[in-house]
Amino acid sequence: PSPSIMPQTDVTVLQGGVVQFSNLNTTEDVGIVFDDTTNAIGGNIPKLPKGYAWQNPPAVVSFPNVGQYTYTSDKGFKGTITVVPWPEP
Repeated sequence: PSPSIMPQTDVTVLQGGVVQFSNLNTTEDVGIVFDDTTNAIGGNIPKLPKGYAWQNPPAVVSFPNVGQYTYTSDKGFKGTITVVPWPEP
């Protein structure tokens, strides 16, 4: 099977930002589960279909609140999305 890796597991976004998850593995689907689905809107992704990027749209998770949100996959990789406030003008 294709290797299952996450090229960037830890990401920082501004409050209200989004993170897109895509599966480029051509032989296996992958699922993503967030520890806090209240603040990770769209966070539990039961199945990102296998295939090439142009075949399947990414899953989009939005983060309305400041904090750190961890996730795990059914393939064993883990990560953290850190949401920071907008800077003062």
